[in-house]
Amino acid sequence: MKNESGQSTAVLVLAHLMGSNGELGEETQKRVEAAVSLFRDGDASHIITTGWDYRKDSDLKIAEVIRHYLIDICHLDPDCVLSDINSRDTVGDAYFVKRNIVGKMAFGRLTVVTSGYHVKRTREIFERFFLPNVAIEVFGVDVPSNYDCDILAHERSSLQAFRKTFAGVDFTSDEDVFAALSSKHPFYNGEVHPGIL
Repeated sequence: MKNESGQSTAVLVLAHLMGSNGELGEETQKRVEAAVSLFRDGDASHIITTGWDYRKDSDLKIAEVIRHYLIDICHLDPDCVLSDINSRDTVGDAYFVKRNIVGKMAFGRLTVVTSGYHVKRTREIFERFFLPNVAIEVFGVDVPSNYDCDILAHERSSLQAFRKTFAGVDFTSDEDVFAALSSKHPFYNGEVHPGIL
């Protein structure tokens, strides 16, 4: 489906947390519900889920858990739900969705759904990865932790880390981005989680 400007559009819901049994955390559920509303009320043709098997006590990949929720609980057409299980954080969401989904599907517009406190960082990261070829809109869901000073401080420090890690990187080059991600980002270079190849 294309919008009035002729661009194919998609809604991307960023995961937050889930239980070991695959029960979505409250914040993740609020993001999913907002994404479904935007998907149903707008002109998007697809909804995208992301996230890996981040829990040590479970093999469930949160992207797949959300996908099943969208299909089984929200009754979305399975053909409209796309998933990527490679990302471990917001930077990975942007990189892997661009490389594995948006580029292949030729979406011209992407609406990213996250929590309100996460909007500023999400917008900067996704705009760096996608502009000028893909228009980015970020929608923030209100959650109680929006007003938590520790979370807001974490957002600021994470944004500074993103700017430092990717300083001088050519975001039009998947090779340049991957080189920085796999060598400098602790979630992907082996410092915190296993390195990526």
